[in-house]
Amino acid sequence: YNIGICYSRLKKYTKAIEYYTKALDLDENDISAYYNRGRNYSRITRYEEAIEDFTKAIKLEKFDDRLYYNRGI
Repeated sequence: YNIGICYSRLKKYTKAIEYYTKALDLDENDISAYYNRGRNYSRITRYEEAIEDFTKAIKLEKFDDRLYYNRGI
């Protein structure tokens, strides 16, 4: 997960997605990994995957406004 954050800050979004996916392989209920992977999908215009990740995160945490906001962008 933390490696994904580093790659995202370096604007290496595809590599960041790879590490968020690995984090989700370890914990499929990791809301932050879904959120961050969704943001990185958005940055490389893979909007369908981004929406899927934000929707999964919303199912796990219904009261986080940032999830709804990013899904709606």
